[in-house]
Amino acid sequence: MRRYSRQKLISPSIADCHASCGSSSALPGPAALDRRRRRSHEGRFTSAEGSRWVAPAAPVRPEGRDPAGARRHDSLGAVSRLALAVVLALAATVPACSGSDGDRVSSKSSTSSRIAPSRCPDGGFVRRDLRYAKREGVPAGANSLDVYPTLRSCKAPVVVWVHGGGWRSGDKANGAIPKAVLFTQAGYVFVSVNYRLYDADDTRPAVYPAANEDVAAALAWVHDHIGDYGGDPDRIALLGHSAGAQIAASVGLDPRYLRAHDLGLDTLACIGPLDTEGFAVQEVASNPVYADVFGTDPEVWVEASPVTYATPGTKAGDVLLVERGRPVRVGQTQRFADVLRAAGVPVTAVAAPMYTHAQVNTKIGQADDTVITPALMAFLADCLDA
Repeated sequence: MRRYSRQKLISPSIADCHASCGSSSALPGPAALDRRRRRSHEGRFTSAEGSRWVAPAAPVRPEGRDPAGARRHDSLGAVSRLALAVVLALAATVPACSGSDGDRVSSKSSTSSRIAPSRCPDGGFVRRDLRYAKREGVPAGANSLDVYPTLRSCKAPVVVWVHGGGWRSGDKANGAIPKAVLFTQAGYVFVSVNYRLYDADDTRPAVYPAANEDVAAALAWVHDHIGDYGGDPDRIALLGHSAGAQIAASVGLDPRYLRAHDLGLDTLACIGPLDTEGFAVQEVASNPVYADVFGTDPEVWVEASPVTYATPGTKAGDVLLVERGRPVRVGQTQRFADVLRAAGVPVTAVAAPMYTHAQVNTKIGQADDTVITPALMAFLADCLDA
């Protein structure tokens, strides 16, 4: 992995990233598309969507680059609606990634620990609700993830996404389709993760560090089993937005979480905590969103702050940050970046003053986004494809 420090990143438009994934004859009509976009009460797609994920057969990168939260927003642009239609289309056949003898390989999780399969698994099907941990009293869905394979490679880099929602709401399905299109087109396996959410009415509310522990467990599962889905366990990026950004930064910098699974920080090639005020919890602890989850103990606030672990000698991977919002938010992000750089961690900072907090998430994968998506894809190419 190439490691170098960059202050700002200015990248080209990604309009060319949205090449057609198939012929127009494979697209469902508007009525069928509306049915497939209907959601269940849990925030997941209904069975009308079907189980097939039609992954793009070839990667498309910005400007010819070589290959190597909140609730779901329904106001997608025209390009995203086309992309959604493409990925939900029920194609007659999907080419499988197979071994040299052409045999299909089972997609069941490997029973051998951290050993990639010798042949490629089936491609083109989303695997939903894979349970990465079993905790007493925790619903299966809270500790589950979805895997979107790519047909580009049998050992593709992996992008793991952690949704936002203030630790109280959100789901791995929210906004996942545009991201899955973007990342699988680029030749990455995409994984979207659920974690325990805070509910004041629960007898045992999921307070800090429950979400961090869950995401670390999900990463351990990915490291052990993603080879069964065409992914490379040695090339994993962890991204998140809002609360998911704070979680991603915590797991990517505080070694305790991955160490609990006999893994080190170098398990992650890079991390992208996209837009959060939680890099220094003690600075926002009076906010009820944080107070409920992180409590009232100042020592816990420091312990829960990713900036605490940005120390010289850290094995943390490269970091991508987004600077936007009120001056206090921008200032905290810039101070976090300075501490990381002082610790020897390469940092890419993307200035996005024109975007709202929600848009930092919803713009990812949109054809009209010339800020977040190009910078993100260039960052991933640097840390995953080198």
